[in-house]
Amino acid sequence: MQDRADATQFVKELLEVVFPKGQVERLGEFYEKEVVGHYGDNELFNFDDIKQRVAAIKKDAKNIQFVVENVVVIDNLILFICRQHWTNKKDSKFFEQMVYGVYRVKNKKIVELWILLNTPTLDYKEINTNFSDFMSPFEINQKAKQDFVKQLATFIKNNKHKLSAREQECLYYYFNGFSSKETAQEMKISPRTVEVYLAEIKQRYECSTKRQLRQHFFPT
Repeated sequence: MQDRADATQFVKELLEVVFPKGQVERLGEFYEKEVVGHYGDNELFNFDDIKQRVAAIKKDAKNIQFVVENVVVIDNLILFICRQHWTNKKDSKFFEQMVYGVYRVKNKKIVELWILLNTPTLDYKEINTNFSDFMSPFEINQKAKQDFVKQLATFIKNNKHKLSAREQECLYYYFNGFSSKETAQEMKISPRTVEVYLAEIKQRYECSTKRQLRQHFFPT
């Protein structure tokens, strides 16, 4: 994988073939099941999140193209720049973005992935914001949601700080990358109410970021 040609082929096949065609079944060829992803401001995602993202792209986008513009290999790292564009199936609105990624590769599979969306590229700043708003909701998996609430209930059972059912639901969407507006749509409440819920939860547990909250409720 240290050979630049091999690395280029690896990235191009993943981002120009697997993602646009929604080939969820092939992701195991590229990612370790224990892959750790980093997105934006210290947000974490895992293998299941990647599968959901591929499924969402297949469901919501058409005429999608991922064009890898540059690949650099440094030891066991692959650094790449990718241009993506597509249209929304619902309203044919056009989207385009630049993704700057860093893959840490082991045994020719990705074990760590960084997606840097807010790199200061003035021409794409607004476009990247649109992409984040459009693609952040994953398909709702009710079983995953139920399992999440059960784990959360186990943690707070003997804790002096309690969470209401609505707060738990709000936290589920928050941990899964939904914006306040998107969470509000799912819960049929106002975005402001979502923000109040999250602010109160963070204050209650003395956490300032999503990562701190996740580690607090689900320590590893």
